[in-house]
Amino acid sequence: MNSPGPEGPLTLQAALMTWCNPKLVEQARRFQQPFTAAALELGGRPNLGLARPNSGEIGYYRPESYEQKILHSEIAWRALLADWRRMVETGSVKLLGSQTLPEPRAGSMHINGEWAADLDFDFVNNTVSGLGQRYVAVQAWYGGLPQSAAPDRRGPIETDAITTESVRKLTDDEVLFLLEDYARRVVEDPAARLTMPAKVSFMPIVLRKLRHRFSIGEAIETLAGEAEALEAWIREKAPSHQTPSAGSIENVIRVEYRQLMAQSKAMIR
Repeated sequence: MNSPGPEGPLTLQAALMTWCNPKLVEQARRFQQPFTAAALELGGRPNLGLARPNSGEIGYYRPESYEQKILHSEIAWRALLADWRRMVETGSVKLLGSQTLPEPRAGSMHINGEWAADLDFDFVNNTVSGLGQRYVAVQAWYGGLPQSAAPDRRGPIETDAITTESVRKLTDDEVLFLLEDYARRVVEDPAARLTMPAKVSFMPIVLRKLRHRFSIGEAIETLAGEAEALEAWIREKAPSHQTPSAGSIENVIRVEYRQLMAQSKAMIR
């Protein structure tokens, strides 16, 4: 990868040429030589500096070498674009843009790089679109966003504001997913901070899972067996967190387990 150089903001094209692997950038530039700038623009490709000037023709080709030049250029471009997507996806490059779809929103929003594989980067018009959303006037930053440019919204997928009411509508599995994804972000994102409590209690969720298992007839007929099943479930749901052992779970669920088991047997009779 190139040396970071300016941290931003840069346009998409400038960021592509500055921060991507320099060998891939040079290879893509070299294979642009047979084309005019107009030909590249029609294909949505940025002019990386070696394209021929426009002269009223779309491109300069000899008929016998046309397909080969197209193929070489396509291969070189795809390799460079893959490197760009990798940097956006891993968070090495972060993007801000003004949202125009699905509805216009004032101010810059963070474009979530985790969906880079499904996003369309228009380096000519400096826009990003995909997944039903579109951003214009995009700015690229290397590494973390400066405090002055930090977004105040979650994008691009999360368009609804998070409120106490919306959080209460989350299922237990969705809460566990958020906890696990937060752990991943702390590990992978250099700018992320660990702000969660030192100890997270999963027991309320485990108790709810116990009740759910009884309601659908999945509960095991022994307390120890049920505790082991719940231990395996919560460990699988949140592998990056310290989850309770079967022994701890057994102590917490003992009274409610016996009550639920008695109710279950009474219903069978």
